[in-house]
Amino acid sequence: MKGVAKIDVLIVSAFSVATLAITGFFYYTIYMAPKPLPKEKENLEKLSDITKPKELIKGIPVKRILVNLPSNTSRLRFLELEISLFPFRENQKIKIKKTLPILKDTIINVVSKMEPDELNSISGKILLEERIKKRFHQSVSEQLISKIFYTKFVVQ
Repeated sequence: MKGVAKIDVLIVSAFSVATLAITGFFYYTIYMAPKPLPKEKENLEKLSDITKPKELIKGIPVKRILVNLPSNTSRLRFLELEISLFPFRENQKIKIKKTLPILKDTIINVVSKMEPDELNSISGKILLEERIKKRFHQSVSEQLISKIFYTKFVVQ
């Protein structure tokens, strides 16, 4: 410490007082302070809000799409695909149905540039979904599709 006995005693006593004050504050808040009672009506309302059924948006099925895949061998490779499209809002279904030809064209363009081995992996399927959504949203200049679910995905 400093070598001066009075300063050392003052520093030690100041730290001791601070430590006791903090310890006393925590003891009071944990053991002695009255805890607030639960508010039954508010908690019941919160629980009922959580359990209310939310509006479910049904998907738009897109029937069979068959796309040729690039192949280095003489064997022909193709992807057979059936999907369900889920819009962000229910009222966007009509716009998606009107733009289905653009979507199918987008799917053909995106899939034809991917390798069969890439499409067979889970990461390839996720990548395909993201590419389709990105390219489709660029074509129609509006965010319409939130999710794409594969109902049939066959690479041969």
